Amino acid sequence: MGDFNVKVGTNKVSVITGGFGFGELNPRGESLIDFCRIEDYVIKNIFYRLHTRQLYTWKSPQDARGKIVRNQIAYILVNPQLQNSITKVTTYPGADIGSEHNPLVANICIKFKRMQPNVVTSKLFDTQKLKNKQFEDKFIQKMEESLPTIEEIQDDNIESALEKIRDQALQLAKSEIGNIMRPKFKPWMTENIMQKMELRRIVKLRHMTVEYRNIHKEIRINVKEAKSKWVNEQCEEAKQLLERHDTFNFHKKIKTMTRRFKKRNLTAVRDDTG
Repeated sequence: MGDFNVKVGTNKVSVITGGFGFGELNPRGESLIDFCRIEDYVIKNIFYRLHTRQLYTWKSPQDARGKIVRNQIAYILVNPQLQNSITKVTTYPGADIGSEHNPLVANICIKFKRMQPNVVTSKLFDTQKLKNKQFEDKFIQKMEESLPTIEEIQDDNIESALEKIRDQALQLAKSEIGNIMRPKFKPWMTENIMQKMELRRIVKLRHMTVEYRNIHKEIRINVKEAKSKWVNEQCEEAKQLLERHDTFNFHKKIKTMTRRFKKRNLTAVRDDTG
């Protein structure tokens, strides 16, 4: 954008000009149009049908009531792919500035492309089930029964023995613990709360106001209790980590609780060939 000191006028040239300019085309205006054609630009401020007082960008010192000398010599050029980002272009002839030029202002609304992160396809196990002492004891017993014995892996090297143990553990975890089927928005959310939220949504669609308020009240109470329980469990785990002098996981636990821990997403720089 700037003072190009050219006149494009009201000529409509392909997609470069809109035909709603001011004045008449001159040789310098033809040069600007050729420049836009070569460099792939559009002259955006002559795409809007406005009053002439909102089009001219320069007023001559000789301008008077009987002799009007005004021209449109300042323009805004933009790449065609981004021209829809400009929603309005106009001049402000009443602006109090010490110049014969009028301010040329464009409203730009850029919508950034949302970059999708690389989604890890591996499924997570619902380890919250292990918080139940009976389920934990049952799972440990089955794990001891399913894992290979020392006699079965004593002839193997370390890598193959470790692979056998890992495969057996994963197979048992898939069958007993299962994968998390529905993402939870907060770590303290329970299945009971999620079911009540789904019931609240159905009640709301049916316009059952009294039932909706009662369920909403129950959800708030359950969320408060679940969050308090989760915080106490996290604090207890942090205390155990500190007693074991595991400072790394202790600080990691604290950052997770205070929401200051973010998993690093490794990215790579690509060249033109990918």
